[in-house]
Amino acid sequence: MKYKVGDVLRIKDNGYSYTTYGDMFKQLGFRKTTLNGDLPNGSYVQVFAIAIHHTIPDQELYACVNEDGDETLIGDQGLEWFKWKQAERYDVGGVVVEITESDIIINGVKQSRNGDKKSRTSGKKANEKARAC
Repeated sequence: MKYKVGDVLRIKDNGYSYTTYGDMFKQLGFRKTTLNGDLPNGSYVQVFAIAIHHTIPDQELYACVNEDGDETLIGDQGLEWFKWKQAERYDVGGVVVEITESDIIINGVKQSRNGDKKSRTSGKKANEKARAC
């Protein structure tokens, strides 16, 4: 399989979407099992199930959901990996936010996915004085 469950992808061509494929919707656990729309190109989705087309054995199908809970069934040709821009930096009311490919840093403190915070400073305490050599 090209992608796996849990991957976050971008829809590059929604022409590969299946809007009516009731048996497959049931098999993959869709909430709606008769009709599901296609999502706009450029939408970010997360894979929640994978199957092979019933009559086209080399066609991988991906059950995906967007952040609003909208589900879609789409062939692998309609999906692509995406990368965040190398770094984006914003100053919002004196709060400096930097977004990199893997981190969000707010006022120099790295915000991790599980809530831990890591400082991006040199490791010295802010009030620590440098010793003379």
